Amino acid sequence: MEPTLPGVDDYPLPTLQEYIRQRPRPDVVGAGLGPATPYAHPVDQRLIRLLSRTSLQHATNRFLELAIDFFFTRIWQNSIPVASRSFPELNRIRAQAAETLGIAVPEIYVAAGERLGTVGTVGTDEQHFIFVDSTWLSLAPADEVLFVIGHESGHIHNQHVTYRTLAFLLLEGGASLLDRHPLLGLWAKMLRLLFEPVLAAWSRRAEVTGDRAGLLCGQDLRSAERALVRLMLGFARDTEVDIDAYLDDMRERPPTGLSARLGLLNATHPPIPRRLEALRLFHDSELYYDCLGHLHPERPLLSAAELNDRVDDLIAVL
Repeated sequence: MEPTLPGVDDYPLPTLQEYIRQRPRPDVVGAGLGPATPYAHPVDQRLIRLLSRTSLQHATNRFLELAIDFFFTRIWQNSIPVASRSFPELNRIRAQAAETLGIAVPEIYVAAGERLGTVGTVGTDEQHFIFVDSTWLSLAPADEVLFVIGHESGHIHNQHVTYRTLAFLLLEGGASLLDRHPLLGLWAKMLRLLFEPVLAAWSRRAEVTGDRAGLLCGQDLRSAERALVRLMLGFARDTEVDIDAYLDDMRERPPTGLSARLGLLNATHPPIPRRLEALRLFHDSELYYDCLGHLHPERPLLSAAELNDRVDDLIAVL
């Protein structure tokens, strides 16, 4: 079963602009978890706190320090940093995302994709970079790039990076390489045994938070949906996919049976169809317009409670 999650308190949320004005100074952000951003999934930071209060936190931090050096040094040293004269359009987009979310402009490195996949943020909450695959960058239009960079910037904004990196190293593409390291492999097996269910449950909710950040940056639902579909399709043309028909088809064949659901229990990302539906729910909620500081449109919108309930139903595994 999915681990029992802490309860959610009811409290008034500021708009994104109010949050930015009240946020901690950049020089003290890394000192500890601050208040959740107004758009975050409500269980997001509660699960981070649960993870960070374990008695093995010192060992976890030391493992991350060594594993990051071992795994990522070669990647960033063979990548090109984004700057005003290198990838100028991506440089503009990262500045736009950072301004929207009220964070420092993130470091981005571009290279041919390896073990990190298409796009990912790695490191710790104090020191990190976004890796971008050059092939994806050449295929994706600017509005989709803004959504994806906004998503990654949302991980930075919500102080996800340390535990997202831990999830990558223990549960995703870094696991196979670390398992071949004589010391880090044993360490990884111990941490995986202790943290895997809670870490995966948190990571799925962190991805929902990241998607919301991306939508707030681009403010274009269709672009956001195309961006998620392109991440799934790889080299295939996104114009070949009717997103509405795709979602209708996936609703008709959800995973059924205990074995199928157990297979998803340790997934770090919700399936793309669930992310698309969760993003649509956020776009049709009062919270979306409140975060932007916009007047509500003259159509029914989901309350925060309705949004939380329906998104939780989407990403629940058992």
